[in-house]
Amino acid sequence: MYESRLTVLRVRGIPIGVNWSWLFIAAFLTWSLGTELFPHSFPGLASSTYLVMGAVSALLFFASIVAHELGHAFRALKEGMRIDGITLWLLGGVARFVGMFPSAGAELRIAVAGPAVSAALVALFGALDAVGARLGLPLAWRGVLEYLAGINLLLVAFNLVPALPLDGGRILRALLWKRRKDFASATRAAARLGQAFGFLLGGIGVVSLTHQSLTTGLWLSVLGIFIVRAARSEAAFGAVDTALGASRVRDLMTPAPAAVPPLTTIADFLERTAGPGSSPAYPVAENGRLLGLISVQRASSVPPGERTQHTVADSMTAAEKVPTLSPDTPVLEALGALQASPEPAMVTDGAGIRGVVSMGDVARALQLHLGPGGPGRARGGRTGVAAGLVVALAALLALGVVYHPPLYILSPGPASDVSHDMTISGVPARVPAGRYLLTTVRADQFTVLRDLVEAFRPHRQVVAASQIGSLAFQDDMFKESQVLAAAAAAREKGMKVALTGSGAEVTGIAAGSPAAGAIRTGDVVVGVDGAAVHTEFDLHDAVQAKPAGTRFSLTVRRGGSTVTVTTPSARTAESGRRVTAIGLLLVTKDIAIQAPFTIKFTPRPIGGPSAGLAYALAISDALGNLDVAGGRTVAATGAIGATGTVGDVGGVDLKAIGAKAQGAAIFLVPADEVGPARGLVDRVKGVASLSDALSVLREVG
Repeated sequence: MYESRLTVLRVRGIPIGVNWSWLFIAAFLTWSLGTELFPHSFPGLASSTYLVMGAVSALLFFASIVAHELGHAFRALKEGMRIDGITLWLLGGVARFVGMFPSAGAELRIAVAGPAVSAALVALFGALDAVGARLGLPLAWRGVLEYLAGINLLLVAFNLVPALPLDGGRILRALLWKRRKDFASATRAAARLGQAFGFLLGGIGVVSLTHQSLTTGLWLSVLGIFIVRAARSEAAFGAVDTALGASRVRDLMTPAPAAVPPLTTIADFLERTAGPGSSPAYPVAENGRLLGLISVQRASSVPPGERTQHTVADSMTAAEKVPTLSPDTPVLEALGALQASPEPAMVTDGAGIRGVVSMGDVARALQLHLGPGGPGRARGGRTGVAAGLVVALAALLALGVVYHPPLYILSPGPASDVSHDMTISGVPARVPAGRYLLTTVRADQFTVLRDLVEAFRPHRQVVAASQIGSLAFQDDMFKESQVLAAAAAAREKGMKVALTGSGAEVTGIAAGSPAAGAIRTGDVVVGVDGAAVHTEFDLHDAVQAKPAGTRFSLTVRRGGSTVTVTTPSARTAESGRRVTAIGLLLVTKDIAIQAPFTIKFTPRPIGGPSAGLAYALAISDALGNLDVAGGRTVAATGAIGATGTVGDVGGVDLKAIGAKAQGAAIFLVPADEVGPARGLVDRVKGVASLSDALSVLREVG
């Protein structure tokens, strides 16, 4: 499974190669990073930039895996072991050791070396990212560095799960081996945890598949199967140590059979070797010179109709390719050579060939030593309790690595110029003279362990998923903020403006709100107490015009029918104020503006209402409302109303960091949210309306 199909380089004599399956995962990782992760995390860059980021990140990630495995390999060489090579394959990388670990301490040092290298890479990439932020490194490079720091951190966390064949399992086995003085017992305990962990991952993968997470589900399922199989292989090796730890090759080998002439036909050879007591393989010699080895298995693979035409020489393994062992070689040491070759090994000493030994001989010896009980008899008492506790710990760590809790990590997002986002026709308009930065906050969902790490990083906030709302709702709010910004800017210019819509669409219902139970998400309110509702503002105004506790009759479009429901209002907190409401999250369905001009916006992959003020400023500049900000870079955040009011949005401190990175001369924020941004941008001004914002910009001209 781990064989290299292509050796790409050698480091200190260690061949580093790739298996064919690595090509698949390298291509998949590049594609997923370049089309999903990076565009979501760093919006506003070119598609080609994302693909380059994906390719560079994939390449450096696999270089990180090689560095991890070299950490194991270099330590193993120092401990006197031999390394067969390092292979990159579907599930990462593996260093292939030859022979048995010299001691428990040696295995512990070898196992720790890999995660130590990965931890050093986390520190390196994290430091480079921090330095890059101070030096103004392009966002694309910082994105790559941030990804590499995060993925190496996950690599460390995953590998330290105490379950074979992971590094944490090897560390656990080494500690148990050192304590119990029994390699086989330690292997069984760590392998049981490995199988439990593998089944856990597989189960999570199946659950993910049922929840439409195809990529995650398939990946975890394959990883779980691999870990279960590898853990069973480790357990089998522990059984070999128990049964054959003191055995030598001479104890298992088949005594040297008579040599076979090279011109013997396959048919004659098989007839001669049929029956009990035959050897698994025979030397091929002529005039006393050894030519090779012919195994019964290889000879039997020749089709029956061709066996009289083919000779032993045609099917034998040449002598130089046959592994050779000494009669005194320990069986555990010989296993590496036997497993690496498809053919049996010849046992030789100074006097000539003494016998032939194969994996079949090892299997028969194991069967004799282990008997029907096998190596896996259950142990009770404290060992069982300890194993259960470690399984529970492994399960918790596994969940920490793969489970995404319903939380979002908020961090500074990029600031983007919206000056060229709109096209205005029907009235005189110009290209805005200033740069108006839309400031954003990134919202990411991570695993439990990553959440814990992120929570301690500067400029990070942890919020519940319920506070973010659905992506569709956020997208609707962003589009609505653009229309409201156009309305506010037009009114500021003195134009007559009206908003139109086909009702107030319910995108969410506050828990415990008066409308809960009567209204459903997706309903469209088209009337209140007999009056038409065209926009969400019609419904807000009607509710707030009457005292709390008033019952309202709402006409609702639900699916293909119209229904009437009643709901009371209540006093509730909204943007820091006590208002009368019925507890609905609303957007205006089919919102549009009736004005002397038409306006079209360039789509952006951004959600929420906080872009409203930035768009209102840019449109005001385009309509000629602002003549003094030419060339000035203005950052802004704030929800905008159709009448020009500026509402609170949150995350102002995180947005300020993006504004400063883009060189904003001034940062305009809602009047009640000035405090969080102070000290992060040179000049911060609070505004309550679009008129206030325009006045501030005229004053600072």
